[in-house]
Amino acid sequence: KALEGLGLPKPNPFVPEDLSLRAPGKATGLGSAPQELIGLTRTAPIISKAFHRQDDHFSQPKSIVAFEIQSPAAAHDALSCLKAQVWCSCIVEELNEYAYDASQAGLSYRLSGSETGMTLLLSGF
Repeated sequence: KALEGLGLPKPNPFVPEDLSLRAPGKATGLGSAPQELIGLTRTAPIISKAFHRQDDHFSQPKSIVAFEIQSPAAAHDALSCLKAQVWCSCIVEELNEYAYDASQAGLSYRLSGSETGMTLLLSGF
């Protein structure tokens, strides 16, 4: 007889179904710098850049994505900087329950105020 209130957890939508790795392109060698992805270079002012480096040592499908969101309003004075940090803390608190499943699947994020605005860092497998 099954115990009442016990059961399996719901499926975690953050657990990947396909764990296969892409075949490495050209050998990058240990310690080589990430390469800027072609096709993102423009003559207009650069607002973003993307880089890639295949893990040729541990063969792990890990990603790290960082966003630096620059806002002159957030860095205008001490009060504005504090408001940006409090806003970031509120967003993190609001996402806490949702992000639990992601953390169990090996994903993480960090949102924080910085000198120039905000920083969002995403990482995982």
